[in-house]
Amino acid sequence: MVLPYQALKKILFGAQPMIVAETPVEPSQIQPASCDLRLGDTVYCMKAAGFPGKKETVRQFVENNCHRSFVLGNTPCVLEKGHCYIIPLKERLRLGTRFFATFSPKSSIGRCDIFVRVLSDKNPSYDKTPKGYHGPLYLEIVPLSFRARVVSRLSLVQMRIQEDDATADNATLEALQAEYGIVRDSRGRALGLREARIQNNAVYFSIDLSRKIVGFEAVPKPRKELFLNKPKSHIVSDFWRRIRRPSSRKEIVLAAGKFYLLSTKERVIIPPGYCAEVIHYEVTTGEFRTHYAGFFDPGFGGKQGTTLVLEVRVRDAAFRFFDGQVICGMVFRKTKEPSEILYGQELGSHYTGSGPSLSKYFKENGTAWR
Repeated sequence: MVLPYQALKKILFGAQPMIVAETPVEPSQIQPASCDLRLGDTVYCMKAAGFPGKKETVRQFVENNCHRSFVLGNTPCVLEKGHCYIIPLKERLRLGTRFFATFSPKSSIGRCDIFVRVLSDKNPSYDKTPKGYHGPLYLEIVPLSFRARVVSRLSLVQMRIQEDDATADNATLEALQAEYGIVRDSRGRALGLREARIQNNAVYFSIDLSRKIVGFEAVPKPRKELFLNKPKSHIVSDFWRRIRRPSSRKEIVLAAGKFYLLSTKERVIIPPGYCAEVIHYEVTTGEFRTHYAGFFDPGFGGKQGTTLVLEVRVRDAAFRFFDGQVICGMVFRKTKEPSEILYGQELGSHYTGSGPSLSKYFKENGTAWR
């Protein structure tokens, strides 16, 4: 099960904390079922992306594959598009033997096509530690569409502490649909049990090409840089091209290698005792990725539900998408107990409306889709 807000507070600020940092962890970093992690003070420019071997620390991996480094402070430093960087995180883990950590990009980072993954010592995989992990954490960063500027202590990634997987099965999802209406139509009406696509222990969502603005395409060669320490300060048209609703047939063709933001027809609600993650539908449906940041805290969606934003990159060849095509799934994971606080405006949450939104870094991010 995933530890909720009140349990995270105890393991952060107790007598023997499981999460420690030289710069004290701030209460504002704790979310309903996750904890924001902060960038450290050194940027390592890597020859290539990768992770350590089973007997190798991340520091050793970095020393063998880094071609230069620089200090990260309060002045925004540029990360070049297409380059790989590794930055130590402020937080370290001292997990108990029954606990492990999982990680995902913050929503605002995924929506900007910035690829981030967490590394841990002697662990040849991304975004998950072994049980009982004691050691440092590092963030691999690859800006894919825009040059980005970052500062020390900036949060780009979030962490969950778990005891086990605790994925809800089909029966549990049906019960949640009956009680909360976790999947809703575009107007906020809870779907019937036969309407909601519940299968393989997941809920599935479809693409919406009926909106006036169906999505956005990243500008190929933007002249401006994205300052990740400055929310609501960037002009949408400097970074994005709007994709308008197809005039005749409800279908669009996305080019290989480009980055797009699309939205789902359905809205979602995450109940108090659960969190959720987006998963790929099936490889057989096409070679494309629909998300980089796909974690949702308890309370996301409020009472009427929120539309999902899809971060889409087609891989090998241009691909046609049609209105209503099933494009992604979502798994729900139980928290150890219902969180004392929920996702929402009182936490400074950025995606509380019912419709799709651009990243928090853009002016009019909540209305750009209209």
